[in-house]
Amino acid sequence: TPGKELYDALTQFAELRALKNDIDPAHEASKLALEHLEDNAVKKEALSRLYREASRLWRRGIDATGEGHAAELTKWALEELVTVRVELGENEDTVNLLMDAAQLPVTAEVARELKRRAAGISAGPMSDNQRAMVLYRSILADAPNDVETIREFAEACRAENMELELLSLLQQELGLCEDGERRLDLRLEIAKLIGGIESKGGRLKILEENLEERPGHSQSIEALVAVHEDSELYVELADLLSAQATLLE
Repeated sequence: TPGKELYDALTQFAELRALKNDIDPAHEASKLALEHLEDNAVKKEALSRLYREASRLWRRGIDATGEGHAAELTKWALEELVTVRVELGENEDTVNLLMDAAQLPVTAEVARELKRRAAGISAGPMSDNQRAMVLYRSILADAPNDVETIREFAEACRAENMELELLSLLQQELGLCEDGERRLDLRLEIAKLIGGIESKGGRLKILEENLEERPGHSQSIEALVAVHEDSELYVELADLLSAQATLLE
């Protein structure tokens, strides 16, 4: 009878067989929990056990002694466990699980997809765009032409009003985009962003940040002089140069 008593029996059997690298009982317990038990906590317990044991074997390159293969059962347990954790609202644990799975012996493409899913949960249910952006930067460091990641990263930047980084991402996508309509939309948004940044003194802010990081940086000073002179901001330019002189002394 597929119920809690059988699940408990399979769980005990799974613990014994795990010593022999047999993960079939853990798989059976997980399937029973998913198909016949309504308790998500029990489902999470079963799937976590299977994922832990199967991934342990896969990481070490050890073949499971039963019928199930470690890699296949790890992937199956991962997907089911992600679903259960999301239903339980355990977003933080889900992100950590996906990041752990990205360290498994998977291809670089699969690892990036797992990280992107983790970033999507961070930006979505968790409303943690800062964390999502860290993950997106990590993905793009390895795959700078990943358009899907660029677009998701750009969305997080919009939510955080990070105009300069958004501008860089849109320009990056424009260089990769072959769709004519999308290119038109990208140029329109880029033009709007540039106009907004310029109206807020964007060039001045960027160059001044350079001088905060490296006082006396000659190229940044030359650029600032040109911007101030173009805008006839001579008093501000004098103050800037005086402040730089004081710092360098």
